[in-house]
Amino acid sequence: MNNIEKVSPKMIVEHLDKLGNGNCYGNIVELGLYPGAFGFNYYLVEITESAFYGLVFQHSTSLSGLVPDPQDRPLKIAAQNALIVLLSKQKLNSNWDLEDIVKKTTEWLDKSIPLPALALRDSRGSELETGKWYLQDGCHRALGYAMVMQRDGLVYKPVKAYIATKTILNIK
Repeated sequence: MNNIEKVSPKMIVEHLDKLGNGNCYGNIVELGLYPGAFGFNYYLVEITESAFYGLVFQHSTSLSGLVPDPQDRPLKIAAQNALIVLLSKQKLNSNWDLEDIVKKTTEWLDKSIPLPALALRDSRGSELETGKWYLQDGCHRALGYAMVMQRDGLVYKPVKAYIATKTILNIK
């Protein structure tokens, strides 16, 4: 993680509201952004390439084509699996249209628009077997970016992320 900056929970909530992804309430709970949440520290960081590819991707029945086993949860492996699913023309579900995800990501990159910041939290339970940071919000953006980078051989450009953690990060 680079360029670590302490932020307020309010900044993260405003960011999530602005994105309008429809899961804002769930993210507020999972990220400890509600009034009275205790022990959380909030940061805005730039994610290094290795940390980006190591983010813990969600595991669910509807995403079994991307994450067939819990050990396939690192973003890098989920993106590799997604490229295979995309090439095979398989469909996951309407919320996970891989063609559309790649199309939108390519449009962002063509216009040199940085991806909106992701939202990460400490991994918990079985997630800890995969990595330190769970990708709480921005799964579509992160997956699309990882897929396009791998498909097109692009050089990684740092992505920003808000982090809600019980750990104190070193601010430089």
